[in-house]
Amino acid sequence: MQHLELDGFTGTSILLIDDNDFFTWWDFSSPGNFSDPQSQILRYDAHQYHLLGTDVLEKWKKGDKYIVFEYDLKKLKTAIKEWETINSDIAKVFKKAVLGGHLTHQWNPCGRLSNGLLAFDMVTPPDEDVKKIVIKMTHAFEQAYVRFLDLQKAEAQTREAQIEAALEKVRSRSLAMTKPDELQEVVTIVAEKLKELGVIFDAGGVILCTYFPDNKDVMHWIAAPDFSYSGKYLVPYFQNPIFDDAWESKLGGDAYFSKEFSVEDKNAFFQYAFEHSDYKHFPEAFKQHALLAEKHTLSAAWPENSGII
Repeated sequence: MQHLELDGFTGTSILLIDDNDFFTWWDFSSPGNFSDPQSQILRYDAHQYHLLGTDVLEKWKKGDKYIVFEYDLKKLKTAIKEWETINSDIAKVFKKAVLGGHLTHQWNPCGRLSNGLLAFDMVTPPDEDVKKIVIKMTHAFEQAYVRFLDLQKAEAQTREAQIEAALEKVRSRSLAMTKPDELQEVVTIVAEKLKELGVIFDAGGVILCTYFPDNKDVMHWIAAPDFSYSGKYLVPYFQNPIFDDAWESKLGGDAYFSKEFSVEDKNAFFQYAFEHSDYKHFPEAFKQHALLAEKHTLSAAWPENSGII
């Protein structure tokens, strides 16, 4: 739009509206364009606001392909209050522009998308030329967005097929087990498939947890990236936030758990485990890596009778 040198044009934004009437804005200019242009993503419930919510929603639902929102000084001041609860940074810039007299009247000519609006900021009333341009640009954007959704759907389908193929490999090896110790081979395949799928795991590799019926001890079946310490390791329960929070999540029925722990909690866990559990058999290089790490995030999925970390 800037290349068209339209009089009064100051910025552009894209609004997407989901099935629950939540707004997601991509704002490609600061309010009124009285600051450095920047792209911001905003998300909020349209029903919580009038000028920036229900008023926009109601006009969009009417189905007109071209809509103009006009904001005089009174409405702009009202908009400041709504911005203050949506995004304080935008509110500050917007308030400075309005109260400083730089922005006293704004028009937003918009083209209707199937699930939102393509909006333009102007400080002069849009004429018929602007209307034609907005409608044409909206049509072009709609085509591009539909193509984007098609590609996104195709990527998701491909990804799902890759995941299903990996799961089938794990299932096949699981069903072929004839003795308990072969579980280690299953864990190794899980690690290989997670790596192929692009799941990032650190030097801890993949850990399959199996449990005991009468205590909180855990057997860790580990597949390390370099296989230097792959194997099974008994870790008797001891009090530590890492152990306790994981158990609380599993016993609470969570399907997934993820939390970043402090360096102090991490070091206390490993120092105890390296002395009082089968972790004592880990290579010294890994022990040093674990103790020197600046953070520790534990992410786990909890099947009914096991866990995978």
